[in-house]
Amino acid sequence: MKKFCVIVVLSLIGCNSNCGSACGYTATNNEVVGQVKRVEHNTPIVCSDFDSVDVSMGVMRGGVGSYSIADVWLTVTPEQAKQLKEMQRINAIVRFTYNKRRYAPCVATWIVSGIENVTDAGI
Repeated sequence: MKKFCVIVVLSLIGCNSNCGSACGYTATNNEVVGQVKRVEHNTPIVCSDFDSVDVSMGVMRGGVGSYSIADVWLTVTPEQAKQLKEMQRINAIVRFTYNKRRYAPCVATWIVSGIENVTDAGI
């Protein structure tokens, strides 16, 4: 039993060594399309600051809203946050490429790797 406890503790330490993201991905190169509802700069007490975006899966022409019950939170870089604030201002439809972290205690588990404005792409 003592050996088991030591193994569990060491594996938890290994997974937490990188507070923002650890233990690899459950999925990579996924896509989601929606409209930006808000961009936030989070300042948690324990973890490092990070930016996140609330994406409405219910796409509305001429405005941002949510006629679907499916919204997702994605973690973005500061540069992506600036880009997304502009896309929010113009009510753009955005395609996000993201990777899903297996374990991410300090950020949303969906980590954005790419952003594309697809407003005029016929979606």
